Amino acid sequence: MKEAGIEKAFILWNPNHPPYPEIGYDNKIKELGYLSGVYELFRDVHLRDTTGVIDPSNTKGTYLNRFRFPGLFHDVALVEKDGGYHYSGFGYDTNPKTVLSLIPELRTDREMKIYPHESFFLDGYQASGIFEDYGNKNPLTRTEYKEAVIAMNRFFEDKYNQIVGVEWGADYGIASTAYAHGMTTLHHMLYSSPNREKEGTIYYMGDWRNPSRPSIMVGEYVADEYYMKWAINEKIRVPLYQLVYHGSIVTTWRWDDNSHSMPGIWWKKDLFDILYGTAPLWCLDRYRWERFKLTFIESYKNLGPWLQQIQYDELVSHRFVTEDHKVQETIFSSGKKAIVNFGDKDFILNGKIVPAKSSLKIDNL
Repeated sequence: MKEAGIEKAFILWNPNHPPYPEIGYDNKIKELGYLSGVYELFRDVHLRDTTGVIDPSNTKGTYLNRFRFPGLFHDVALVEKDGGYHYSGFGYDTNPKTVLSLIPELRTDREMKIYPHESFFLDGYQASGIFEDYGNKNPLTRTEYKEAVIAMNRFFEDKYNQIVGVEWGADYGIASTAYAHGMTTLHHMLYSSPNREKEGTIYYMGDWRNPSRPSIMVGEYVADEYYMKWAINEKIRVPLYQLVYHGSIVTTWRWDDNSHSMPGIWWKKDLFDILYGTAPLWCLDRYRWERFKLTFIESYKNLGPWLQQIQYDELVSHRFVTEDHKVQETIFSSGKKAIVNFGDKDFILNGKIVPAKSSLKIDNL
């Protein structure tokens, strides 16, 4: 990637999937001028964790697996008003205040000695709602729940000197968060697409059968009509989140809705990123890189320098230039402007040509 001209990148890996990088991996990433980071999840606990103990000497398999609280289920699981446990859809929700006290011992201290990351992506908490805990150990009101989530972000920032990112990006956590993974994706529109789970079709999103290279992460598929109408439609999308928070937080597409997962509309996602000042997201293996290498390079050249110019700006204006919304304009607080043309024909604005399916960037008003 570096040799191809990709000068800036944030490389993040997930310890739930083998094989693990070699020791010293993070330092090599840093030497390239890239940011090294890792996926982490503390929100979910499973019934299997009613037994077991933390074993700091274990270095076998996926020993840093994010879905483990050995023997700690009854300590960390959120207790509902009726005395039951709150199911998250992927496991049982945890109490962030209780988890916070366990983080160093659970795995993070020893992990940082092996892999000195620069960033932690903390999945779950800011994407799943705000809860109460009626248990005796660390009862929480909803306000206290939010405060504990913020404290966890600050903990990683202060103790481990980390750049902290989260899933989606609840507004209460903006001040303690550098990036919000998935906020550019319209989640309900993505998951409501009726054909994504139809295996054997061009619309199939992939699966987890190969833990080293899950097709749901590094594969490709075709956007169905529902997705095109509701998730990526320039006629109805507006950058409300970015109009409020651009300059305070970096936002991206979701991993299973990444920039290139549907290659036929890759160009369109890049145009939204230029327009909104949001970051692209790539899920790469060597095959994917070689297969679309020229498009990755083109995408980076279109987006990288532009984002470096405006990422700390506020987004102060967004407007539809044409009645069909094919041509749109955004203005940033530095005075820089993006004009994007989603249409099939070139468009002339104030004597300047905005090519079809392309953009025009203007330095100052």
